[in-house]
Amino acid sequence: MKLSFIMSSIIGITAINHYLHDPDYDDISFIIQLIDRRGKDSKTFVDQYLKQDFKDVVTEFKTLMEENNLNVGEMKKNFIEGKADPIDLVSEEFLEKLTVFIGNNFEVDITSFTTGDILQNEKPSWYEKLDEDLKKVADRVFFLWTVYGKTAAKVSTDRTTKVHIDGIFFIPGGRFVELYYWDSYWILIGLLESNMEHHAFDMVNCFVQLIETFGYVPNGTRYYYLNRTQPPVFCQMLYRLYNHTQDDKIKKFILTRGLAAAEVEYNFFMKNRRVQHDDYKDKMLNMYYIDSELPRYESYKEDMETLRKSDRKDKRVIFSNLWTGAESGWDFSSRWFSDGKKLENIVITSMIPVDLNAFMLENERILAELNKEITEKSDEINQKIEDYETNRANRWKDMNEVLFNDKVGCWNDYNFDLKTHNDRRFYFSNIMPLFYSYDLLKDKNMIFNILRTYSKSLFGHEGGVPCSGDEIDFPDAKEQWDFPNVWPLHVQMLVEFLQKINEDEMAYHVGRSFFNSVVSFGDKDNIIFMEKYDCRKIGKIGGGGEYHNQQGFGWTNGTTIFLLNYYGNRFNEEFDHEKSYQSIREQLMKDNSIESSESQENNMMGSMELPTK
Repeated sequence: MKLSFIMSSIIGITAINHYLHDPDYDDISFIIQLIDRRGKDSKTFVDQYLKQDFKDVVTEFKTLMEENNLNVGEMKKNFIEGKADPIDLVSEEFLEKLTVFIGNNFEVDITSFTTGDILQNEKPSWYEKLDEDLKKVADRVFFLWTVYGKTAAKVSTDRTTKVHIDGIFFIPGGRFVELYYWDSYWILIGLLESNMEHHAFDMVNCFVQLIETFGYVPNGTRYYYLNRTQPPVFCQMLYRLYNHTQDDKIKKFILTRGLAAAEVEYNFFMKNRRVQHDDYKDKMLNMYYIDSELPRYESYKEDMETLRKSDRKDKRVIFSNLWTGAESGWDFSSRWFSDGKKLENIVITSMIPVDLNAFMLENERILAELNKEITEKSDEINQKIEDYETNRANRWKDMNEVLFNDKVGCWNDYNFDLKTHNDRRFYFSNIMPLFYSYDLLKDKNMIFNILRTYSKSLFGHEGGVPCSGDEIDFPDAKEQWDFPNVWPLHVQMLVEFLQKINEDEMAYHVGRSFFNSVVSFGDKDNIIFMEKYDCRKIGKIGGGGEYHNQQGFGWTNGTTIFLLNYYGNRFNEEFDHEKSYQSIREQLMKDNSIESSESQENNMMGSMELPTK
């Protein structure tokens, strides 16, 4: 049976019925989010629990507005047009009544996710080889797994924005108190390295539940996330667990419910996130796309302010781009802006992202490989294997035809409306096709050419690898997915890739730079793991974006344990970043070639586990 992926138009996700989607909730949000901020970010309000039925909340709200002769529609119009802020249109008496209204109807969610029974059967074998200082780092992460492992009490959706899932899951930390999609892949990596395979399986099981319920993985387990997903890494989660485990029951689960769920997600992306522009709809390429006339619930005030700043007053255009930017995981980055500078100029709904198609390329390989693992193959399974392999080959061809930019010798996001590549600066996403295409590269020296081109961004900063280049253009991050911010997931991906092509010096340099930064923040006996870091200085945390840097933090913990497992006491050796960088530069300036022996080819296409040390 042939896989069918063609659709007539790009569509968003249809959200299920919930009080969040009631127009009255938008009115309430506007008044509370833009008037009664009290120093909170927008997520604080939308995460609160309703004290009474929503219809009763609406009745009380409308009475409050009528008694004070306030019209929400007019207030919205005046705000968007820049004529008046809501706070300037209300009296002190109204503010007092609004405080009473909030107290009567909303409170911190009493059904908060509770800490699960997190167990580590025994410390991993590599742990015993560490010296005492490095053991303290590992112990801190092991402890944090017990803090951020959660279970959910089943409650009525009529009063909460939380989506229920059964079993144990792990949250990133800070303001992110629910399960998140792509964060979870690097959490899973950390759990496997921590000898907590059973909890890695718990995570996979939660994702299977979500896909079986919704047909895709939501951005997170909140109802306000149900109209968008995130970068599709579930296949990689499955495959890494499959290659790690010796448990036949887990393997069977992965090849049955797990694989079925992965195929549902893949079909979702091919049906709902396929590029449909007339000039490219015949290409095997995907994009992110959400259609919305409303601001994001968890960033309500921020999105309304972006709309007001924009010259484009079509709220569907602005809000659709903001929702779509959030779906990309890079919320937000100059890579999505038409001028490369201002959020109000976001145009991601016209862009084909490099990293999404790199992930899809890997998903097609994994889906074929997992289907091959099925012992008794029907004709349908054999046909699926052929289809996935064909799709992967076609995607690679189309990525190189559309996304590869001869001018810079690398892949770039592509704006199909302007027919231009976004090549104004380095983005980590540019190099991600390398990670998943070793067997497809005709010229393996292309790897060195790309590493040489971006050597300053990849190896030249003592605090790690920034997600974008141009430190002169970006002296300080305005958006969090720009220079100088270092994101742990990029470090893990790059280290793993460099080790697979036997570039140990480069891999160690990247891992050591990041590790030095992580362990330099906070007391050495009580390290505080942050969401992101600043590449310009060891131990400096990142900034920019819509909220303050968060501590916890899921993918930082996972990446730290990944690095500790691989490098261990080598992290105690003397390390001079500048000397190491210059050595790498000299190496890259030479005529390099990568051996393409059969054994290395097999290694590149096999397990996601690193080569044996």
